[in-house]
Amino acid sequence: MNEPLFLAERLAAGDPDPEALAWLANGLRRFLAGAAPLDVCLRLTASNRIATRNRALIRAAGILDADQHLPPWELADRLRQAVNRFETVTWKRIQAGAQDPLSPLQSALRDAFASGAKPLTSQRRLYELINCQAA
Repeated sequence: MNEPLFLAERLAAGDPDPEALAWLANGLRRFLAGAAPLDVCLRLTASNRIATRNRALIRAAGILDADQHLPPWELADRLRQAVNRFETVTWKRIQAGAQDPLSPLQSALRDAFASGAKPLTSQRRLYELINCQAA
């Protein structure tokens, strides 16, 4: 995944991933050239965090809906349940350092939570997100 937050996590973990190093070097070049503040040059702004979260939630919705073609309101409720379950169990374990293998759904939700943006936990907000993508 080439999202800025995940590239930063790779580098912080000591992973000299070429993609992460290129992202950091490019952002620092732009910052040193005076293009914008560092968070903007590295694409670590609040709007980037929200966009990362939303893409991950849409991915999670796609996994939940796999070939079922659920109505958006019902899909939003299933996603809400998955988000709540993930937040109360899996996310706490991840934050405590657990390295358990994750399902594709859990991976998408981990990406949403790791974005740093406030999690969407209401059916209405998730419905709005899903409906925007369908339009």
